[in-house]
Amino acid sequence: MKKEETKSTSIVVARINNVAILVGNTSEKLVPIKPICLALGIDDKAQKNRIERDEILNSVKVMATSTASDGKVYEMVHLPLRYALGWLFSIDHNAVKEEAKPFVIKYKRECIDALDNHFIQKTEFERWQLEEFLRLDEIENAIRGDFRECSRRIKEVKQQKIEVKAKKQHDWSFENSQMTIPFPENKKIELNQEEA
Repeated sequence: MKKEETKSTSIVVARINNVAILVGNTSEKLVPIKPICLALGIDDKAQKNRIERDEILNSVKVMATSTASDGKVYEMVHLPLRYALGWLFSIDHNAVKEEAKPFVIKYKRECIDALDNHFIQKTEFERWQLEEFLRLDEIENAIRGDFRECSRRIKEVKQQKIEVKAKKQHDWSFENSQMTIPFPENKKIELNQEEA
């Protein structure tokens, strides 16, 4: 078990029943558990035992000194802020004193929303994002296909314009004065022997 001294300066991270929950202004942001237990009306020794039985919380708990609400300095169990938030979620709202119950229920609902946002909403967003990307990719590929066809046709028309511009009048006149006689296809012309 680690043992640390919290600095004398602290920051307020929450209020439970008008009791400020202070965090030592250190890089680890350690939260003393006892003031929270007192504010909730639950036994701090029982919570300390729960923390010790929990493999995750026990691995991060720290014994450190903090100033209590009476202004005196005591050695208390502390948890890093992120783990203290998880520990607080695990507290049975039916075990706390009546005036703290709405806070605990509200906090648990916010935690559930945060978990939903992280695990469910994030997954749904990623699914939507992928589907939307694939849909737009299909549109882009169709436009590219149309663009290639348009480009080919534009090149053909440009070439025809070049040919029209390069044509001389006497060539045009000659081509338009030619007489064309349509013959039926695949028909043999039979000559009478007399004509032959």
